[in-house]
Amino acid sequence: MATKFENIDPIPFATDATRPAPSDQHSFGFGRPLPTNSQYRASSLRLQSRLVTSPEIYFFVTSARPWRRLPAAGENATNNRQQRDKVCLVMAINDGGVPPILAQKHYAQPSAFTPENLLREARRQKRITDSCIPDVCVLDPDGDIVRSLLARGEARLEPAWACYHTQLYTFSRGGICFGIVGCAVGASFAVLIAEEMFASGCKLLISVTSSGQIVPVRPPPYFITIERALRDEGTSYHYMAASDYSHADAGLISALNGAFDEFSVPVLTGATWTTDAPFRETQPAIDGMRERNLMAVEMEAAALYAFAQVRQRSVVCFAHVTNQMGRVDGDFEKGEADGSHDALQLIAIAAARLQSWLR
Repeated sequence: MATKFENIDPIPFATDATRPAPSDQHSFGFGRPLPTNSQYRASSLRLQSRLVTSPEIYFFVTSARPWRRLPAAGENATNNRQQRDKVCLVMAINDGGVPPILAQKHYAQPSAFTPENLLREARRQKRITDSCIPDVCVLDPDGDIVRSLLARGEARLEPAWACYHTQLYTFSRGGICFGIVGCAVGASFAVLIAEEMFASGCKLLISVTSSGQIVPVRPPPYFITIERALRDEGTSYHYMAASDYSHADAGLISALNGAFDEFSVPVLTGATWTTDAPFRETQPAIDGMRERNLMAVEMEAAALYAFAQVRQRSVVCFAHVTNQMGRVDGDFEKGEADGSHDALQLIAIAAARLQSWLR
């Protein structure tokens, strides 16, 4: 039932014929001047004190915007109180100043849109029978592993995979059948595929992602078993309330202790920084991450671990430290077959050690 607002004048919808021409003053509510600071504070308090469910009010609130462009970063908008109030008007009215990535999150509520329902319709449209994919699946964000397997004729397309966005291939190592999806790079894409994998029969997911070195513990390439990841991406906040880190399941990490002692490539254990914007890794940010003793930067682990914790799924993430963010000549050398040879060995060792988690 829509809530009625008292003491708030209705704002008529403007048309092109009635809308005033742009001026130096920003507009509020399709042509009305912005209120003063005191009026803004009073009106925003009245709006915040009631549940906004009316479609008309929702349209009015989300459409309140500056008539002209927002100030550029160089114009010092955030340090100008009056200008900041104007720019943040919608945010303040809707959520009391909380940024949208943290607002309207109802973690205890079930999802309205589920991977099971999406895959049901995809199977219907693609005429795919309802069958399962392998118990152990791999995310290969760089795509190097998939390309290497296909080049050697060791992978085949999995007909049971109904995803709209990707292809899943199967291959075998050490008597274990794996499913693998390549090029699912970034937090949101990785979690979307992870949701669909577990909805399709996966029981253990292993992610091996290329990453940049933060703490210079040794020359690349080497691997890191990620035990926790700093949440500097967006996807994890849709699964789990705000916190600094997403954590791997402690039992999974413990089960891998000693598994790589005979492996030819060093495998360390530690924390990483997960970012959505690799080309905005500024030097001050990198320095701050080094002070936190974060060993590498990657793009998926924090979101995958938040998903795993909330959905109670078995996920383990490895960072393949292959570069120093292109700041030295000859960077991004991953090893034999673009690092896929070592990555496949790592995956086989991890899966063999974690067999008990598949039961």
